[in-house]
Amino acid sequence: MPALKEEVVHADIDELRKYSSTDLRKLGRIPYPLIRRKGERKFSRLTWDEAMEIIANKMKQLDPKQYAFYLTSRGITNESYYVAGKV
Repeated sequence: MPALKEEVVHADIDELRKYSSTDLRKLGRIPYPLIRRKGERKFSRLTWDEAMEIIANKMKQLDPKQYAFYLTSRGITNESYYVAGKV
């Protein structure tokens, strides 16, 4: 699937809300990590390291018993299952 066009990735959130989930999927894949911070109207690009740091910091605040992962067999490799099991 091709990557989303830059103008779609950085569109105002109200414009994106007009799309159905099916229409959003048809636009393409998200090509890099994005975040929309509280009060912002658009998504901002992050590096993978920044995205992983944000996720790790949020996970550290949780009780490990609160974690859950949902995996399906559709399009997921054995390696993905292995990593999820290790997590």
